[in-house]
This record gives sequence, structure tokens and C-alpha cells, in this order.
Amino acid sequence: MNQFTLPQLRDIADCLSLLAGTFQTKPFYLRAKQIRQADKALISGDALFSQKLCQDARQWKSAREGLSILQKKLVILQEKQNEIDELVQKMDAFKITTKAWFELEESERLKFIQNTKRANNFISNQNDKLEAHILHRYKRYTVLKDLIPYSENASYLCETIFHYENREKYEGNIQKLEEKVGKASVRLKTVQRGFWIAILFCIFVMTIPICFPFAISLWRRKREIETQIANHEETLRRENKRLVAADEGSVIAQEIREIMGNVSLELIREILIEVKELRSEFLGPDRTASSTALLLNFMDTNKAKLKDVFGEVPEEPLDFFYWLYENVNKYQNTESHILELEEKKNKLIDSQKQLIKGYSKEMLVSSIEKLQDVVDNSLHFPFANENNSFFVDLCIDMPQILSQIREVLFYVSRNHPVDLNYWSVLKLKIQSFSNTLSLCVLDSEISNYVDRSPLERFDSLRDKAV
Repeated sequence: MNQFTLPQLRDIADCLSLLAGTFQTKPFYLRAKQIRQADKALISGDALFSQKLCQDARQWKSAREGLSILQKKLVILQEKQNEIDELVQKMDAFKITTKAWFELEESERLKFIQNTKRANNFISNQNDKLEAHILHRYKRYTVLKDLIPYSENASYLCETIFHYENREKYEGNIQKLEEKVGKASVRLKTVQRGFWIAILFCIFVMTIPICFPFAISLWRRKREIETQIANHEETLRRENKRLVAADEGSVIAQEIREIMGNVSLELIREILIEVKELRSEFLGPDRTASSTALLLNFMDTNKAKLKDVFGEVPEEPLDFFYWLYENVNKYQNTESHILELEEKKNKLIDSQKQLIKGYSKEMLVSSIEKLQDVVDNSLHFPFANENNSFFVDLCIDMPQILSQIREVLFYVSRNHPVDLNYWSVLKLKIQSFSNTLSLCVLDSEISNYVDRSPLERFDSLRDKAV
């Protein structure tokens, strides 16, 4: 590693100043003593500003320029990364607040959005006045919707309730019929015995004219009694069936009247028919229901899911429409904002890739460390950082200038003519280099003097005086 001291550089600055002073004189007025002094100054300059130092200076300058470029890239890369991290944090925060919305399936979100459009149309068109009858029917539906399971079989249910109300009559009829069947069975047994006795007496020829007509009459009576028994049993079967229906109707009548109160059978029938119509209106297929009815149906069937996503659901339909529109619209705007942030993040990532041209950040940091090592170890300066680049430029340009000065002094020492313009150019260059090096050294000496303690300053001044 090339190291320099301030005294060494002060001497070199004096040598360059001597050379600059030599070039203040026209070449044909120079004396041999001046040329010898210039040669000595050239030897000192060559000792410091060698070709190796020039190569090291070029390497240092190239590393310094590359380091500056890569450090700027790293700063820009880090700024972009910080912006990406900030965007990711914002997106994560938005996703947390809308987590329940994003957890819905795509079809469910589309259904929410579709009904939000209906709610917006309802609000924009002031349909609360135009479709007040639908809202009224929906309120009626909410009151009676517990009767929906009974509305499909209204006739049958009303019949069972009717049988339930007449169950005492059926029980009385069954008792009477059972008594009639019992008595008819006794009569049938008596007639059957008489019939078989008459048939038995027909064996005797003498009793045939009397017993045979009697047997025919008993047989007809037997058929009549059997027909009566069959009719009574059929009637008894029907009454038992009605009684079974009455037992079923007892449960249904109790459940319905718990909802509707103690109303007549005819009113129950009318209400069940009404419930069936309301069910068809608010729970029917999409093609048959109005937009408002579909919206009300959505409100009724999705309350649990709406509560999970947006919070407590308003009970009043109009309040619900406003509430649904505000919440879904807010979440849609949030979703759009997240997509915008995602797009911006992707652009920043592409910009990062373009900046480092396919290399990774680790490779960039490694290159910076290598260049920094070259900058730190190839040259050691006694100057402040801002003066290092001036001195490096001197190290690069000085060998050529010194060579040109040696050449021109060689011609002057042998009385060869020298181009005055070329002489002036060399004078300006060596004067500029001399001033630059002197100022760099002076700046460092002043900085060192200011940094010293008062005692060290006094010692320094005393040494110079001595």
C-alpha cells in the first residue's frame, strides 16, 4: 500500500514550485544553475510520481468511481425496498381489516356486489315510496314465516284441525258403531242357527213346504245383517281414520295457534294460503321475483354471513339497504386500493431488477465491499477526503508531465530551439499541479493544527522557530 506523509508531500510541492518557477523564465534565458536545480526537482518528483503509483492511482480512481456508482445504486435499491416494505405493511393492514370479506368465495362476493347494486338502485330511485306495498308484504312475511312449513299442505292441515275439533263426535260415533256391530253380530249368530235348523228339517219330506221358505227367509235376513255389519265396519274404519287425523291435528293446531292465536279454522286456511303466496314471492326463483323482493330475500337468508362480515345487521329494510351499500362499497374500494398497491409494488420490484440488471442485492453488496477494500488499501492519504481525488489526478498525470519537462529541459540545455507555446503550456500545467498539491498539503496542515491542543501548538511553533 502506498503511504504518504505531509513533510514528504511538502517537499514535493516545493520541488514542483521550483519547476514552476523555472518555467517563468524564457527558455533561452535559463542558466545552467536553474537547469541543474530543475533536474534535481525532477529526480525528487520522479521518485514519488512513479509509473507504479500512476497505475495504483488509476486503480484507486476506477474503484472510487465504481464504488460511488454502486453505492448510489444500493441507496436507490434500499429506498425502493423500504417503499416496497411500506406498501406490504399497508396491504397487510388493509387485508386484516377486510379479512372476512376476502375469506368469502368469489361467487358469494359477486352475490353481495349484485345485491349492493340493487340496494343502490332502490335508494337512488326512492323506491321506498314506489314499492311500499312490497315492504309491507315483507313485514307481513317476517311475522308469518314460521308458518312456511305448514303452507304447502294447507288443505290437509286444515282438515286435520277440523277433525281435531270434532274428535269427541268421532269418539261417540265409534262407540255407537261398535255397539251396533256387536248387536248385529249377535243377531247374525241367531239367524245363522235358525237357518241351519231350517235346512236340517228340510231332510224330512213332510216339513219341506214349511222349512224351505223359512230357510230362504233366514238366508236373506242373514245377508242383510252381514251387509249392515260390513257398512258399520266401513263407517267405523272411516271414523277411526278421522280420529287418527284428529290426533295429528292436535299437534298441528297447537303449534299453529301458538303463532296465530285462537283463530277460526277458516282464518287459519286463509293465512296459510297467504303464507304460501308470500313464500313464493320472497323465496321463489329469481326470474319471478322483483328486484326489491330478491334484495329482501337476500337480507333474510344471509343475516348470519352478513353479520360475520360487516357486523350487526339492521332490522329495518331501508336501513339495511343503506348499511349494505356503505359496507360493500367500502370493502370494494379497499380491495381496489390493495390492487393498486400491489401493482405499485410489482413496478418497484421490476425497477429493482432493472437497476441491478439481474444481479442480487448480496452480489451488489459484495462488489461494494471489494471496491471499498481496494479504495482503503491501495493508497493512504494524509488529506481530507475531498482532497484525495485531486492528489490522485496528480499521481495519474504527473509522470507524463515530468517526462515532458525533462525532455524540454534536455533540449534547452543543449541550446536547441523550443516552441514557446509548448513551453507556456508546460508552465501552466506544472504551475497548476504545484498549486493544487500545495493547497492540499496546506489544508491538511491547518486541519492538523486546529485539532491539536494549545500545548502541542506551542511546541510546533517552537520547533519551527528553532
